[in-house]
Parts: sequence; C-alpha cells; structure tokens
Amino acid sequence: MAESSENRPAVESVRRQVERSLEAEVRAGTLVLPSRTTFHRLYAEWEAAGRIDGPDRWPGRQVVVDTVRLPPLPLPHRRQRDLELLVALDVDTEVILTAVVREDSRALDGAALLARMWLPADHQADWLCEHDIAVSEPQIVKKPLVPLVRPQTLFLDRTHPLPRLADACRRHGVLVRSATETLPHPRHHAEFVARQLAGQFSAFLRSMHGDRVRDAGWPVDMVQDLLDTWTQEEWNHGELHRQLGEFALPQSPNSRALRYVALTERAGWVATPPSPAAFVGLLPASHERVTVAGLHVDGRRYDSPALGSLRRRHPVEVRRDPYATRQVWVRTPEGSWSAVPATVSPVLPLDRIPIRPVSASGGHPPLAQVPTGGSGRIPTADAPDSSRIEYHAGLPLHTPDVVDTILRGEELALLNERSSGTRRGLVVGGGSGAGKTTALLALGRSYTARARLPAGSARRPAVYVRVAPATTPHRFLAELARQVSAPVRARARTTDLAYETSKALDRLGTGLILVDEFEYLHAARGSATSLSETMDYLCDRLPVTFVFAGRSAALPRLAPSRRLLHLTLGPLPHDASWVEYLAQAEEALRLRQHAQGALPSMADHLHRLTGGWADRVGYLLRSGAIRAIRDGTECLTRVLFDDLAAPWRDSHTK
Repeated sequence: MAESSENRPAVESVRRQVERSLEAEVRAGTLVLPSRTTFHRLYAEWEAAGRIDGPDRWPGRQVVVDTVRLPPLPLPHRRQRDLELLVALDVDTEVILTAVVREDSRALDGAALLARMWLPADHQADWLCEHDIAVSEPQIVKKPLVPLVRPQTLFLDRTHPLPRLADACRRHGVLVRSATETLPHPRHHAEFVARQLAGQFSAFLRSMHGDRVRDAGWPVDMVQDLLDTWTQEEWNHGELHRQLGEFALPQSPNSRALRYVALTERAGWVATPPSPAAFVGLLPASHERVTVAGLHVDGRRYDSPALGSLRRRHPVEVRRDPYATRQVWVRTPEGSWSAVPATVSPVLPLDRIPIRPVSASGGHPPLAQVPTGGSGRIPTADAPDSSRIEYHAGLPLHTPDVVDTILRGEELALLNERSSGTRRGLVVGGGSGAGKTTALLALGRSYTARARLPAGSARRPAVYVRVAPATTPHRFLAELARQVSAPVRARARTTDLAYETSKALDRLGTGLILVDEFEYLHAARGSATSLSETMDYLCDRLPVTFVFAGRSAALPRLAPSRRLLHLTLGPLPHDASWVEYLAQAEEALRLRQHAQGALPSMADHLHRLTGGWADRVGYLLRSGAIRAIRDGTECLTRVLFDDLAAPWRDSHTK
C-alpha cells in the first residue's frame, strides 16, 4: 500500500500483488496463502483497525464537509419542522470537527465554520481571554479529552455555497477540493457516518433530553446548543462505526477519541490551535453601541459587569460565533477582548438535564413528586420569581394511574431481563388527557435514573418513539432501526430489520422501548398476519420491554394478544384519593401567600372544573401558580381557577 500510486488500489489488486510477492515461498511449500474470502476478511479487519495504510494517516489529513437532512421533527397541531445538518468529519478518526444546524433560508458563514473546525467548542468560550488568566491545574484535569484537529484538506459538498471559506482557507494554508475529486472510499464512508449521526442525534432530540427544545417548537439556536454538547460528550467519545462485531481487533482503539490518540501518537506530532488573532479574524465582526441594558446582537441581549465603562459611549467592535449564542467577544479600549455572556442561556448542558426519579422503596412514591432541578436544589418560597416560575412550569403531578403505570412497567422490565422464555409488554390505554404520555415519559426517566449511568456514557436504557399516522409494523420497525442507528438497507425485510435492530439495542444497552400514539399502528393492507401476531413477534424477537400508549377506542384489536398486558387510565374519581392527591400537590407548591389546605377545601369545585382529567388538573395548578407569582398574589384561589378553566368550560357550554 505504501508503494502504490496516489489512487487507492482495490482489495483484489492488493491480493494479486501479495500472491506475486510470495510466489516463490508458496511454490517451495514454506507458505500457504489464505483463500480469497479469508483474505478479504483479514483485509477488512486491518482496515478497521487503521493499520492497512501504514503511517500515512493522521488527524486532519482529509476532512469531508457534507450536508444531511434531519428526520422531520413533529410540532404539536402544526406542520413538521425540517432541518439540515452540515457536518465536518475527519475521515481517519470519525471525529466530528463541527456540526451546524441549518434551515433552508439560513445562510452559512464559511470562515466561521473553519474557526469551529479548528478550535473545539469547549475551548472557544475563553480562548481570546485565557492568555491573561492563570488557570490552575485542577481546572485543567477536570476537562475531558477534546480532540483538536487542524484541517489540512477540505473536501466540500457542492450542495450549498460557503462564502468567505475559500479566502479563509487560502490565508491559513488549508487546501480546498470538491467532494467529487475525493477518493470513493472516504467520500462514501463520510456519507454513511453523516447519516448515522443524523439518526442518532434525531433520536436524542426525541428522547427526554429534548423535552424543552420540543416544547419550544424546535428553535434552531436551542437545537444547535444541544448538538454542540452532544457531539463533544456523546459522539466523539462513542464507538467507531468501522469497528463492528468480528471486524474489531482486541488491541485496536474502539472509540473515536482513542483513535485520535492512537493516530496522533503514531504521527509523532499534535495539531496546534489557532492563535487568538487568527481565531478572532475568522469570526464575523460588527460595531454595536452598549446601552444600559447591555449589547443587542442579532436579536439577543448580552451583558456583564465588564461592559460598565463602555456603556453609552462610542460603538465597540463585537465578534461572535453565528452558531453559538452563549456569548460574544467585545474589544476593550486597551485592545484586549472580553467575553460577554448571553442573559438567557438557551438550554441546559447534558449533565444538568433534570431527571425525576421514582422512589425505589416498596411503597408507592409521592403522587406530586418534586423535580430535582438543574442544580439539584428545590427552590424555596423566598427564591427569586424566575426560578420559582421555572420550577412550577415543570411541576410533576403524578396521578395514582401514572404511578401505577411506572410500577407495572418497571416490574415487567425486571421480569423480562431475567426471563429466558416469553417476554411481555404493557399497553396503556385511555382517553385524551388521561396522562398516557406523562406516564411514558415518567417511566422512561425513572428507568434511566435506575441505570446509574456514568457521565458521558453512550448507553441509552430507554428509547421513546412516537408513531406517525398510517404506520405499518414494518415501517415502525424501520423507524426504530433508524433511531438506534442499526445498519439496514432501505428495502430490508422484516426479519432483517428485527435482527439488526436487536443487535443495535443490545449494543446501546436498551431495555425499554416506549411507543406513543400506538393507535396509528395498523396491519398492512392485504396482510394475512394480524397486528397482535406481529406485536407478539416483536416482543419475542427484540430483547427489550415494549410499553405502548394510545386511545382506548383504537386498542381492542390487541385483546387476543398473549404478550401484552392492558392497563387503562381514566379521570380521577371524586373520592378520598382525589383529596389526597390535591393535598400532596399543594405541598409541592412554592407560593408565599398560599395557605395549606386551600386546595383540598376546593376539591368539589376543582373536580367539577376538570372532571378529574390529569391534563386539566396539571394545567390549572401549573399555570395558576405561574400567574400568581407574576401578578404578586402568591396564592391559588377559586376565581383564578375559574378564569383559567374558561376556555374548555365555554366550549363545553356551546
């Protein structure tokens, strides 16, 4: 391979050259050549280990910039949201240098993309300022390994133009070539990895980690913020796609970060980051005036005490990363740079996403369970209004039916993990507003919390899937395979889908699959196999516990199933459990003027307003607490509940 021409020879050419080189030894009987199949297998193993090309591989040698479309993101009561990912992939390590979320109408800045490729996101925050700051050794040790790659050759996808990129690459000695000029192997491999990345990130967005972004309507800046964190903590430290199953060597690195370390060590040199002057020169610049409220850049507000002496003076030079909204850099009169953070952070990082665990004791957990919050502390009634509003907006109100669903789901998962025979699933039925989706998400959070995963783990104990209308079992299984990044063909058979999905779930450590809006799943037209038989097959074939949720009216066709247990959710009855539920919900409130016992005293009236439905109860308590904080009354009253319940009461009257 080292003596071959620039174009990479095919494996058959290599095999024939090996036969010619060893012809004398074979004739003498001192060597026996392997068969053609064995040679191909050995070649694939050494290629997967990165040893087939000798020492001519290193990080940054070939970087492919490709565009891949994210699967449509569903919006409630609206059309689906279509987004694209522009990915810069280092071919030799599979490390993602940068990934940018893009809408069709959003232009891309090529020079800023080069800055993001060259300097990891974890280093960008203080890069322009850290040379003036003494960083202690413990702070350096805390940071995880972040691959630093300086692109040497960029192969660009011709789908979208990237203004300012060619000039920036020319100034910094980066060779730019068209993607059509690259060799078939790295281009095809980069396209495959980009599709895998889009599938895994889409599944991450649809999981519990993406709740806030989904509820906000998938804004680009919030999706980008999650993508930056996920790329650094999950993807770059995940397993290599080229090392799967029998193609992995015991002594070869099994993650992208370790592959980066191995190739860097073999090359004998490490890439250096751009100088602060080079980095700031790649970022777009503007001149803004600092007001009393701070800086207003691209519709967002930035402020810090460092801007005190610059307020109401001449416009200052501002540099920003257009794909990261957490901060901007401002040039001070002394010529140095000061980092100014955004006043509102778009989302929480991965290690601060709230998880709401369920009590592991033998008895039932509290019905109105308090979330742990981003910092792990529950705000008090004396806390600032902003923190209390955020707390009440996510106030968990688990009805007895929801708690029963969590307990039944966890019991089934425990039985299935230790069962060598039939696996059983759970079907959660009920009318609209009974709390089916709440029960699924709470079960997923509880199951994930019990797994006790270490920070940065690539395991996914629970997978959440929402079924689209008019979905057949084959399409459902194909969607599940895509979300867990199972390598399947576009027209794979059901058995092939089940086999590859089973291997992917085992690799990810998945034990629970939550399927929402199950009523949209139906047998294929003209099929002789019933839906119940197909579900029995999936429960037996896939090593997981299925929990389905859907409207009861669409679920009777599953009654004959031998693998599925049925649980029906409904409105809370007007009895002692209703009063107890309101009392426990009241204990979770953090209102300064609310008197204990006020909610149980309004039990009759609240049941008439809500009918005992979980979604209406949750809406009244959460929105009522937020309004009480904002208008300063700090208590929940009958008049407030009547006003909040007016929309559905008026509709019912009409």
